[in-house]
Amino acid sequence: MRKLYFLSFIWVLAIACNPTQNQTADKEGSSSNSSKEGTQGVLQGPKVPIECNMHEYDYKAMANNSGVEGMFPYVYRGAGRSRIFEAYTIAFQLTHQPPLIPQTNYEIPWMNPDSYNEQNGNFITYIRNGYEKSLQNPYIMVQYIRKDVPHAGSADSLINWVDNFIDHQEGAVVLKDNYELKTVSGFTAKCKDYKYPKQDDREGKSLAYAYIDYNKDYIVGMVLTTVHETDFPLNKPLFEELVKSFCN
Repeated sequence: MRKLYFLSFIWVLAIACNPTQNQTADKEGSSSNSSKEGTQGVLQGPKVPIECNMHEYDYKAMANNSGVEGMFPYVYRGAGRSRIFEAYTIAFQLTHQPPLIPQTNYEIPWMNPDSYNEQNGNFITYIRNGYEKSLQNPYIMVQYIRKDVPHAGSADSLINWVDNFIDHQEGAVVLKDNYELKTVSGFTAKCKDYKYPKQDDREGKSLAYAYIDYNKDYIVGMVLTTVHETDFPLNKPLFEELVKSFCN
């Protein structure tokens, strides 16, 4: 299970088992099965300010407004347009720009909310408002991985592992080579973008990876996955804004 889940972390091909029936609507918007709203431009409305205030109030006291009772990894609703995430020795905050909508593991049909352990797990999946919840549509997963997992000793070693995997994918190319994004709280995210074409029964995808060396035990990873060619440039700026909002 550890190896299998690690591979799904790297490639974001987590086609899970057990679709869930617990579909709670987000107060900031809801997704539609028939429309694709907000595809013109990057943001719906003005850019929202980054929240970096998780230590200024008791967000755990707001737990009744923060998602599914008993959920782990923990996801708390922030004071505004943010979410706060906790698991083991990890605690951080992300602010999402419109039109992104955060969805817990209980709200995403291909996720199994019980697929986590101390080595790795998924906190949240962001989808775009107006898009159906589907692996064919763009999504951003936010995950943690323990450094004692093979090839995960650092953010750089994870990028190198993905590079090695990409080298064995026919027709795969690097869309943007190694680059860094600085976060609001001073962390540096190591990033790289890839694309591989459709082959046999495998869908072609464009992907953006960002890894943050969180502490001596864990790395936080964020991955944007798109299938349709026009979706990657549309959602990549939203992905970068999310990465830069990382605050602990």
